[in-house]
Parts: sequence; C-alpha cells; structure tokens
Amino acid sequence: MRQLVDPVTGEAFEVLDADLVASEPYDYSSFRRMSMTVSREHRAAIKTTENTGKALARAEAQYHKQLALAVSTLKAEHGATIAEALAKGESRVQIAKEARDCAAAEDRAAMETVRLCRHDRDAAQAMGFWSREAGAEGWTS
Repeated sequence: MRQLVDPVTGEAFEVLDADLVASEPYDYSSFRRMSMTVSREHRAAIKTTENTGKALARAEAQYHKQLALAVSTLKAEHGATIAEALAKGESRVQIAKEARDCAAAEDRAAMETVRLCRHDRDAAQAMGFWSREAGAEGWTS
C-alpha cells in the first residue's frame, strides 16, 4: 500500500499496488481494458448499493415492528411514559436494532465503494488523456 497526494486538491489517499497507478503511458488497448474493468466494477458497486439499500429498509421495518410490539405489551403494565425505554431493552428489539445497524453499515460501505469507483473512473480517464498526449501506441491514427 502506498500513500499518495492528489496534486490538485492536496488530498492524501492510500492505493494498493494493483490500483490505477502507472509511470508509463497506457497504449490504447491497455487503456480500453482498464476502462472496461473500471466501468464493470462501478456497475457492480451500484448494484450492490441497491441490494444493501433494500436490506437496510427491511431491517429498519423489522426493528420498528419489534419496538412497536414491545411498547404495546409494556404500555399496559408500566404506562406510556417509560414503555418505550423499557421496550428498547427487550432482547428481540435489541437483536432487531443490531441487525438494522449492521445493514446501515453495509449500506454506507457500499456507497463508499461507489464513490471510490467513480474516482477510479476519473483517474482512468486522466490516464487516458495523459497517455494520448504522450503519444502512446495506438492513440494516434
């Protein structure tokens, strides 16, 4: 893993050696392969985000259902004032809350992956412009 600094923004970031880092211009066919790979990864990341968003919605609904059931049973015994606080201590509500929190974390991670894929695509495009300007093989007609 290497630490790099974006010369335009000054933002520091880490990259793996297999990431989009090269010191030589890409020939056109290498650039096309890289471009297709980045596009495929971006589409897969977006699909993952759709799935994690749906999972988060299901987990959120399950948590609120369990909370409502627990509140309704405790309200009669303890009154409305503290029923919700007691309900949040119920094991089934805590399990549903943990599942919801895990789903939310997975959703945030998936959205971050989409963001990183977008940056990879931007980097690939910049590499393509640089390679074309450098006169790499296959770029000129």
